[in-house]
Amino acid sequence: MPREHADIKMTPEELRAFLHSDNRLVVATLDADGAGWVDAAVFTFFDDRVYFRLPVDSRSFRNIQGDARVCCVVESKPAASSYYDIRGAMLHGVAAATEGENLPAAIAEALAALPDPVTPDSPRDGQIFSIGLEDHTSFMFAKIKYRYEDRALKSIQADAGLV
Repeated sequence: MPREHADIKMTPEELRAFLHSDNRLVVATLDADGAGWVDAAVFTFFDDRVYFRLPVDSRSFRNIQGDARVCCVVESKPAASSYYDIRGAMLHGVAAATEGENLPAAIAEALAALPDPVTPDSPRDGQIFSIGLEDHTSFMFAKIKYRYEDRALKSIQADAGLV
């Protein structure tokens, strides 16, 4: 008998709410030789795009200059929470540099207010890139819990002759 799997993907609405709830991500880039590299970065979510800031002296910034393909990961497990509170999203795409008139003021202001997650006292300048939601995957472990709770409830109801 095949094993059942819960559908733990976030709905589009859940994904958008999740991306609005956080401001740190991990961005993965490729070196010139194709090796992977990751850095933590601040981000904001606006009009179905994730905008993240990288210091211009970072390895990820240099990597994007040679190959703009990125993978951005946002994950969350609040302190003192359970396994079922873990959520995450992974976005793949091509990082688009945004600046000047291509950058809405709200995005520039939001990112300027956030310290760098690696070196919080560093200047809050750097290059802002964006990536869309076209290629993503997500998970919400709470959906596993609800699935098993629902199955247990149905079993109890069946045993009681209620269904």
